[in-house]
Amino acid sequence: STCESRFKLGDFPKRAITNKMPGSSYFKNHMGMTLTEQQFEDVPWPATELYVHVTQKTVQAGALLGTAVFGPLGALARPSTRNTEGLLKTCGRYGRNGMLIGLGLGPVP
Repeated sequence: STCESRFKLGDFPKRAITNKMPGSSYFKNHMGMTLTEQQFEDVPWPATELYVHVTQKTVQAGALLGTAVFGPLGALARPSTRNTEGLLKTCGRYGRNGMLIGLGLGPVP
């Protein structure tokens, strides 16, 4: 396989501390570090990186919309949740559900 041709068992620890490890550009990019054009070309799985990025953003959007938009509307819809405690519980529940919906919708191409 490709991994076997790139690495031998003996040189893994030596290579683990360098920037040449597969996926290091992916993690640097994912953590917001700046990459050169060469490092962008070295990302081994660009499609996977795109799916992870899109899924992460849909989870964030779902949680935000659930907590900040639909949660307060849901709390106002019922007289029993028109107080601070009810608002906080409803917003938390809607935020969690929005996050789960985003997790399910993220990988959809």
